[in-house]
Amino acid sequence: MEVILSAQMRKIGQRLLKESRALELEFDLSRAGKLELGLKNFARLRPPEGMESLFSRLARINPDTGDRVTEVSVGLEHLLGLGLKDDAILVHHKDKKERVNAELLPYAVALENLRSAFNVGSILRTCENFGAQSVHLIGYTPSGDAKPVQKTALGAENFVDTHKHRTVAELVEHSGRPVIAFETVDGAENFYTAELPPNPIFLFGNERFGISPQTLKACHQVVQIPMQGRKNSMNVASTVAAALGFYCSNHLKNRQQ
Repeated sequence: MEVILSAQMRKIGQRLLKESRALELEFDLSRAGKLELGLKNFARLRPPEGMESLFSRLARINPDTGDRVTEVSVGLEHLLGLGLKDDAILVHHKDKKERVNAELLPYAVALENLRSAFNVGSILRTCENFGAQSVHLIGYTPSGDAKPVQKTALGAENFVDTHKHRTVAELVEHSGRPVIAFETVDGAENFYTAELPPNPIFLFGNERFGISPQTLKACHQVVQIPMQGRKNSMNVASTVAAALGFYCSNHLKNRQQ
């Protein structure tokens, strides 16, 4: 059910959320008291249909500790239809000036016709973490200079070698490397047990339609991550993270033997 807030309610809720998020970062008891008073006044407004219990709970919270302040933030986020974004996550250690290991690992990633710039940013961040040699953006996949990409990449777009291509066929022609497609189609091999060629390019497709049959024919191999549950797919950014984590772990383990 969609929650419809009045302009006044949304404005007050956003102000209270800003205050509670600030208190999460630096708790101050006197400011917490002001937040509590603001919540009680806010709860006197007529709640939207379906949000009565949330309003009541917000009015009862005494934000006298950091944990209770977080309860306030989460409740207000639900009410406003907002969530904590990547650029708001508290990181305890600053980024390193140089790579932990200067050597990039022998694989690359290709993204064909991804629609979500936020997914692309998250994937660029994952690729930087796992030492991908390069990322190939195919078709209408957003580039690293798009602001939504930068919001989730958190600067990783500046450290990943990216290239644009019109099609996967063009990528195959220019790179000369085997392209391994990740897709849940009949005949796809189990990624965990498949024998992979050296220096692969891992290809991931559109969030809604996946990889087209024409593109799959141009690939060297088609694999899928086996699902243990009932759902047969994952978010594309999650798929990339699972694939790269497994591949890099095996690569580094085998190299040490």
